[in-house]
Amino acid sequence: MIQSITESNAALVRALEDERYQWRTIDSLSEDLGLTREEVARRLMELNGQLLRSSIPDDLGRSLYTTRRHYQATHTFGERLLAAIADRVA
Repeated sequence: MIQSITESNAALVRALEDERYQWRTIDSLSEDLGLTREEVARRLMELNGQLLRSSIPDDLGRSLYTTRRHYQATHTFGERLLAAIADRVA
């Protein structure tokens, strides 16, 4: 079932799918959107099935997020296959 995206989460989806990035942290999304980290985390939970989280954190140990659609667009089939085999994307 495809969940509808509320207007309030549309900006979050646009930030997650920004072509300059493959993955985003809660901190970077918070800064871009002018929201608290807690608000970004809550909205990410609302995106549920549309969201991917990397099992490998960034250099500072922070979780990385993107949408399924953006992941498909920014990663080759081979990259996606290797990530699935290595269990790097949740």
